Amino acid sequence: MPHRAVHWAVAAICGFLLNSAIASDLLGLYRDALRFDPQFSSARAAHAASHEALPQARARLLPSLDIRGHVMRGSDINAYAADRNQKTSGYTVSLKQPLFHWGDWQTYQQGKLAAVKADIALAQANQDLMLRVSEAYFELLVAQDVASLAQAHLAAVAEQLAQASAGARLGNATIVDVHEAQATCDQAMADEIDARGVLEVRRSALAAIVGRDIDAVDSLRSMISLPRPIPGESGAWIARAELQAYGVQLGEVTLETARRETAKARAGHLPNIDLVASRERQHRDGGAPYWGGRRDASQIGVQIQIPIFAGFAVQSRVRETAALVEKARDELTYAQRTAGLEARKAHVGVTTGLMRVAALEAAEASARTAFESNRFGYQHHVRPNVDVLNAQYKLYRVRRELAQARYRTLLESLRLKASTASLDEADIAAMGRLLSRS
Repeated sequence: MPHRAVHWAVAAICGFLLNSAIASDLLGLYRDALRFDPQFSSARAAHAASHEALPQARARLLPSLDIRGHVMRGSDINAYAADRNQKTSGYTVSLKQPLFHWGDWQTYQQGKLAAVKADIALAQANQDLMLRVSEAYFELLVAQDVASLAQAHLAAVAEQLAQASAGARLGNATIVDVHEAQATCDQAMADEIDARGVLEVRRSALAAIVGRDIDAVDSLRSMISLPRPIPGESGAWIARAELQAYGVQLGEVTLETARRETAKARAGHLPNIDLVASRERQHRDGGAPYWGGRRDASQIGVQIQIPIFAGFAVQSRVRETAALVEKARDELTYAQRTAGLEARKAHVGVTTGLMRVAALEAAEASARTAFESNRFGYQHHVRPNVDVLNAQYKLYRVRRELAQARYRTLLESLRLKASTASLDEADIAAMGRLLSRS
């Protein structure tokens, strides 16, 4: 993302924090997290602190004005004069305006870079918050769907147990059928208890981010087509990630800051030139008229400080900063490769996720047909009870995996956009439109 876009993102964050209403959809929860998440609040404070580097650096280039004053009493005793008590007072006003301080100029440029870096870091923290809220939200939805499926599975198995028990009493089923149904029912009850526990933990995890309790949440609408990445080729995403990922942007700023540090180190060989001016007034009162008087003096000029020899410290500092430039350049290369890898992983996650969802949807239809066929066969005494229970469990397992795959694919699509630093609030809103109130 270009630095101008980062400024717009930071402005949007700050503007939103002034106006926000509590909501329970994905977008509303993200907006709650903007205000209440401690990690993002810490990033916002760091952003404000880093921006102070610029005015501090600018101050080194601006005039400095100070005033000094004094009031003293004393006496003078010698062989030729009586004791003379005297009082002196005065003040001096000094002005200093830097004309050429190459090191301070480089510090000022580094202050600008620090402000840019702070904006990028805040935008990155905002994007990370979007991902954390989305991940916690989707994990809650998975737990919610799994809990619902577990409850439905338990109810279906309990019904099958009741049918087996009734059949045993009528002589249409054996005690083995009852025991098999009872064992499956006990396992289904354990699964349902476990699902409810996971649901409570996921609800608490999301509440810890948004700063409030979570009641009802939206779930993915049924019979909806999951969005495909645009562009569809992974190469385009990788190229964009290597160019504009937040880690790459931070690496570029760090490299430029290191170059400025080298220029500042070389400034140790250059003179410093200042415009200086002063105004002084002295007043002295003595014991006799000829001891008193007032003295005024004014000065203005140019002051030059030329470094001659500093024990080779400047040369050492230049070598040190040059090595740090190489370090920053290597870190930038690593950031680019990492960004490309993250984009590739996310793209693979989306594309394979879409294929897995399609396969599981087909498997769900087949498992449902198999279950209905086995149940029909059991009711007509041509299929054993264990076949019905197995088909029922397969249907439950496929539906659980399908729910997990759908939400995981949606999350990977957000991570894909995040890998190119292009994930924004509009994407969260678009994702929210895929969800509906349960």
